[in-house]
Amino acid sequence: MSNTIATIIKSIRLAHGLTQEQLAELIDRSPGHVGMLEQGRATPSYDVLVKLVQNFKIDANLLFDGSRQDAESISAGIIRAVENMPAEVRECLRLYTHIVDQFSKEIKGSVENGEK
Repeated sequence: MSNTIATIIKSIRLAHGLTQEQLAELIDRSPGHVGMLEQGRATPSYDVLVKLVQNFKIDANLLFDGSRQDAESISAGIIRAVENMPAEVRECLRLYTHIVDQFSKEIKGSVENGEK
């Protein structure tokens, strides 16, 4: 089994002998949502992650180590996809990224200076 949040959530449930309905009650979600979490079709909210950590007394790093690996593989996939794009599209993406970075810096500067 891969080390994803979906797999970890299912493993936690099974290790505690719970049904999806029972886990749903513990984390205040529907059984259908639990199924989607376990299949990786939904991403757990912060509240769900906190409830998992609190209810099962697990180390929060267990949940986040897998997502970091997933994020790294997603990033690598994006890089490969961009590398395979035509040069014109890559240039458009570069310009878009530059504009977003500049805009973000302006907003941050406004917030730091107390501007609205």
